[in-house]
Amino acid sequence: MSAPRSILISILLSLAIVGAIREFFDYRAAAWVPVVSFLVILFVLRAIGGRARPRLNDVANAANWPVSGPISKLGMTGLVLVFSLSSLLMLLNPLQLVEVLRQARGNVRARRQALSASTQTMRDPANVARYSLPFTDEWCVMRGGVTKETSHSWDSIAQRYAYDFIVVDDGFHRHTGAGTRPHDYFCHGREILASADGIVVRTESRIRTAPFLGYGIADVFARSMLGNHVLIRHSTNEYGLYAHLVRGSVLVKVGEHVTRGQQLGRCGHTGHSTEPHLHFHIQDREDFFTAVGVPVTFIDLVVDGREIASGHIHTKQRVSPHQTRS
Repeated sequence: MSAPRSILISILLSLAIVGAIREFFDYRAAAWVPVVSFLVILFVLRAIGGRARPRLNDVANAANWPVSGPISKLGMTGLVLVFSLSSLLMLLNPLQLVEVLRQARGNVRARRQALSASTQTMRDPANVARYSLPFTDEWCVMRGGVTKETSHSWDSIAQRYAYDFIVVDDGFHRHTGAGTRPHDYFCHGREILASADGIVVRTESRIRTAPFLGYGIADVFARSMLGNHVLIRHSTNEYGLYAHLVRGSVLVKVGEHVTRGQQLGRCGHTGHSTEPHLHFHIQDREDFFTAVGVPVTFIDLVVDGREIASGHIHTKQRVSPHQTRS
């Protein structure tokens, strides 16, 4: 079950419980009752969903993927638990609460659209634009792929074919020091580039760096879960989202025409981000909350040391652009 849907169901069920207590027992429940009910229901839904199929985090953990920051003492399970529980506080932020509700509603509509389309159309449509990697030098795919097993978020239709990119050392570590400062991370501040030509349709650059870095705590009081970002219309039904950028680093404006390889901003740690990284995906319309994700075929790249003209990439691969961009 997707996170937005489980949160929405938990809210509705907890409200129903409080209403039932008042209706049948003529008792006004204390303020903590709906909160506890919500947490218990969400935990159960997540537990059921987690047993339904292995999550990518479990796969990464099994492959000895290091966890960043002090939260690493609790492992991947601790990181997921802390991030999930802290995310619940987004209910206190009207801006993020609206995003959660819009995402839950939009995901239902997007799922219907995905199911109504043919499998081949949804799995691997031919991209109209030609997409290069959105950075220079070598990065690593922390999360993402075009199959259910490697997907960034298979149940979240807009992010089904999304990628989280980071920079790692030989042991797949992502930072030096304690991992509690943005500049500890190898990817923080690096240039993020346009993957293809296009028109900028949306930008956000006001969101602060997320606090409590390294402890797995979500920034639930940010203006947006996406953090600072740029959305580009690369072609009809192909919009590129570049998210979690450094505050004030966005260099382009809405309506501006950008070319492939042009700098958009810098990699940061804003919005719902567990650590500095670049979130990138292609969606079929401007509205993130109702969009369907589109698989990306990258061109002119090097994957684990092997040059390829075009292809898909997936979790834990080291990728870099070919020296000469087309």
